[in-house]
Parts: sequence; structure tokens; C-alpha cells
Amino acid sequence: MTDRPIYPNEGKPPTDERDNAAMLACPRFESCGANMCPKDRHLDYRTWYVGEDVCPMLEHRHLGFIRRQRQLNKRRSPSYANKLWTYQELAATAPQKRVLSAEQIARLKAMSRPFRFGKKANPTVAEVTMATRTATQAWVGWKHPV
Repeated sequence: MTDRPIYPNEGKPPTDERDNAAMLACPRFESCGANMCPKDRHLDYRTWYVGEDVCPMLEHRHLGFIRRQRQLNKRRSPSYANKLWTYQELAATAPQKRVLSAEQIARLKAMSRPFRFGKKANPTVAEVTMATRTATQAWVGWKHPV
């Protein structure tokens, strides 16, 4: 035996019956195999490997560390295969949602205007032709970045 602590952040979590009450209230507690439960009060002490189960509850899918776990499980990169992930690492490297400014939203709406037919019930042949031509020209002029 070594004197190294079991947990990566140098200590054991305090134990108490109240700690497990939130996890026991989860409807999937009995069948869930996730090491990192969002309802766990001591999430900072938990670790996770790529390929292990992730919390299946839809109400937790927006959490950053859950999104990162799903992303890593989807990619299954060999460089991360044997890496031990902590909650702090997963949360710090979580994918960020893209936030657009009002100017960017207006520009995207203006660019997509020729391709929307929801405003008119029956677009004319000329409108459909123009939208198709614009889309074709945009596609033909597009070059893959090298």
C-alpha cells in the first residue's frame, strides 16, 4: 500500500446519510452506472474515464461536464482512453454555447431571407428560380479551406 490518497484532490469526502438522499431520490438510481451524478454533493471527489456511463437524465443534459462527457464518449480518442478525468477538468473543458450579437443575428437573417418561403403561402416561379439560382451560385463559388 502507498500513502497516496485515493481521491485526486487530496482527501476523502465526508460521509453522511443526508449526502445520498438526493441521489436516492433519482428515478434512475437503481439502474444508473454513471460515476459522476449531478445530484451528488461530493462531485468534486469523483473521477471518470472515457467510455464509462454518463448521467441519462434529460434534465441534466445542459450541464457543462455532462456535455463534455458525451463529447468525449462520442469521439473515443485514443489519447484520452486511459486519462482519469476529474469534475474540475470536465467542467473547465466543457463545450461552450455560441452566443451571437444582435448585429450577427441581423446579418444571418438578411443572408437567409431569399431561402425562406414561410412568409408567402405560394411563392411565384420567379421567386423559386431566384432563390435556387442564388443558392447554386453560393455553392459553386464556395471553396473548401485548405
